[in-house]
Amino acid sequence: MNEPRTKLAAVDLNLLVALDALLSESNVTRAARRVGLSQPAMSHALARLRDLLGDPLLVRTGEGMLPTARGEGLAAPVRRILEDIDRTLAPDETFEPERCSDTFRISIEGGTLPFVVRRLRRESPDAKLEISPRDAGLQWDALRRGEVDLAFSTSPSCPPGFHAEPVFELPYVCLVRSDHSEVGRRMTLRRFARLGHIAISRAPIADEELDRLLEARSLKRRVVVHVPSLLAVPWLVASSDLVATVPMPLGHTSPHRIPIRALKPPLPLEPQAVWLAWHERGHRSPAQRWFRDMVRRACRDAMPRG
Repeated sequence: MNEPRTKLAAVDLNLLVALDALLSESNVTRAARRVGLSQPAMSHALARLRDLLGDPLLVRTGEGMLPTARGEGLAAPVRRILEDIDRTLAPDETFEPERCSDTFRISIEGGTLPFVVRRLRRESPDAKLEISPRDAGLQWDALRRGEVDLAFSTSPSCPPGFHAEPVFELPYVCLVRSDHSEVGRRMTLRRFARLGHIAISRAPIADEELDRLLEARSLKRRVVVHVPSLLAVPWLVASSDLVATVPMPLGHTSPHRIPIRALKPPLPLEPQAVWLAWHERGHRSPAQRWFRDMVRRACRDAMPRG
């Protein structure tokens, strides 16, 4: 297989800038002035171009210097190459969310989701949102493969090549039906142990911690229903005598829509820290930076007031 006569590694891209100026001006002095070189430097560049391309490129005539046929043929392609390089190396344009029609992908569930959707609709009406369930075991792979742009995480540690930052801490609440006949104004420990419970199997909820704290007090929780995520919990609580122990935003947002109450748990549960995580791939993207900022604002919206 024959090697190309002109190897890219041997081409100084500055020569293309000089060639573009020479072919545009048909004059060494004006071409030098155009790109900020001295006249001898431009003459040297022309000599190198002639040697590289095996053609005079510009020849003297009675009307001044004119391009050869090869020079004329190179003018438009060289101009396109330089324009492509300029566009490729130019800084990213300022992102305008009001004109954006991109699809943003996020791994999220629970009470924060409505606030994210509301913020997105207000700030970028034409943008779209693709939701993936939050799964701690799969989120890093999804971020790495580009299937998700942003994920909620309950761990401050992340693998190399990722970024994570805290967004809030969520105290736990006990959700019960508003007119629950066995629950008064507060949740007592005995009543908590006596009630049937809803357990969330896939989300990082404090089920194990609850069981450990109860066992230390010689009590045991009776789990009646296992669900894969938080999304179904409010409706299950509202239509049963069961209790669910979940992070605050779900308890904060749901009572406005369905008849449930949020009570302080009778056990000393540590708040759940929540982090935003993303891959290095989108770290500097203007669109992704805006999306992360928008989600941060939505998280602040979701936090209880007072």
